[in-house]
Amino acid sequence: SNPQFEGKTASLEEIEQNIAIYPNPTKGTLHVSFGDKLVENANWVLYDLYGKSVATGKLANTNQAQLSLENCANGIYFLHLLNNDVRFV
Repeated sequence: SNPQFEGKTASLEEIEQNIAIYPNPTKGTLHVSFGDKLVENANWVLYDLYGKSVATGKLANTNQAQLSLENCANGIYFLHLLNNDVRFV
């Protein structure tokens, strides 16, 4: 199934066109913006290079989020956003 935004189904292409993740690199807070799309219910997971989950959280009824990464060591991470069984990395 596809993620739900503002009561209509959004395709993965729509998500990719609207999502912004900044700053990269970050010194503690990562900002995620979905533009004009509203995320009704989603989870996020931050993985290190070894595939270990180092932080998780939930997003609900928002088009932006601030993720605190202050407890994460310097390195490369992958942010996974999951909404209605659709994963965006």
